[in-house]
Amino acid sequence: MDENTKHDCTHYWLSKISRLNKILKSNRKQLDYANFGKSQNMKKK
Repeated sequence: MDENTKHDCTHYWLSKISRLNKILKSNRKQLDYANFGKSQNMKKK
């Protein structure tokens, strides 16, 4: 494996990981929001 291929591979995985992290973060936000909504509903009752 030459240096260029190695670099491309690393870059590919880094970008994949960062994209996954972004997706996870937005999912976490939605989950937090949903949980917050649930707790608000509980308080209303």
